[in-house]
Amino acid sequence: MRLQPLPVPTRVYGGEGVVSYSHRLAARNHSQPGEIEIGLRERGVRLSRARCAAERIDVWRQLGNLHPSAFTTPARINGDAVTDRRLCLRCTQGNPAIGRLPHAGLVCLRHKRWIGSSPQVDLRAYSAALTAERHYRSHLAARGVLFDSFAMELGRACANSVFIGIQEIERRRQHTDIETIAALVYPEQVKFARMLTSRTFLEYVTDPAREANDRRARITQEITKILPVWDASESWRVTERIWEVARRLAQLRRESLLWGTPIRDSYYNLLRFIGRPDLVIDDKWDDYGIRPSTYSRGDHTVADNSPV
Repeated sequence: MRLQPLPVPTRVYGGEGVVSYSHRLAARNHSQPGEIEIGLRERGVRLSRARCAAERIDVWRQLGNLHPSAFTTPARINGDAVTDRRLCLRCTQGNPAIGRLPHAGLVCLRHKRWIGSSPQVDLRAYSAALTAERHYRSHLAARGVLFDSFAMELGRACANSVFIGIQEIERRRQHTDIETIAALVYPEQVKFARMLTSRTFLEYVTDPAREANDRRARITQEITKILPVWDASESWRVTERIWEVARRLAQLRRESLLWGTPIRDSYYNLLRFIGRPDLVIDDKWDDYGIRPSTYSRGDHTVADNSPV
């Protein structure tokens, strides 16, 4: 059954999800999504109660007279979930909307606004954040690194205002009149994420054949390129955080070599950047005739106090 569109048309925003759109479309037609769906079921239309079921998506496409490409943003990319988030209010003409934007970081470049938190902040006076977003899109998003992936989350933890230096953060605040700390440290966050997904960096610092002191020294060397050592900075704390991740990834690589199995980097999802096989991303363990539980010792939760 082909459904007729609702009387009042509603534009769908780029990346917007079916849940967000259905509420806006229904509201413009003086109704609620649930009421419309009940009416459709009473007319014999098959409609799943699951929020993102394929048949439900198709129904709302028809009700909104939308192109078949609407609501087709993938739910996962390279093993990471594509998270719903608030869209730029300038892009939506002030209408609150939620969707998936795997190609974008935490900045709307079109309107030069910080969309990583509420309230959304104007970044026109802070060109460093705009440059960081361009780098994110060209170097990270292009390789499937999502805005809330492990690399970006660790990057944000490393770009702590205390580590950077309170005086430096205050200088940025006074220069830009921006109070949102996350926006002020975004350039460092992206730099750390790029470092953490660099093939040459990961290959070196997770290589179990190299001495632990050499691998740790490489981490310190790369960190000082992002956080110069000045009196108020605490870059050594960043070294500790990244070293812990590198040590555990090296453990996974060592166990993979010992057992001749694919690397199971199911938590960090970083070793894929050095070209090592990790079948957990696609759940293809049956190709090897084995189950993931066989390699439970190789998971990131294993404690190992030895430097690897």
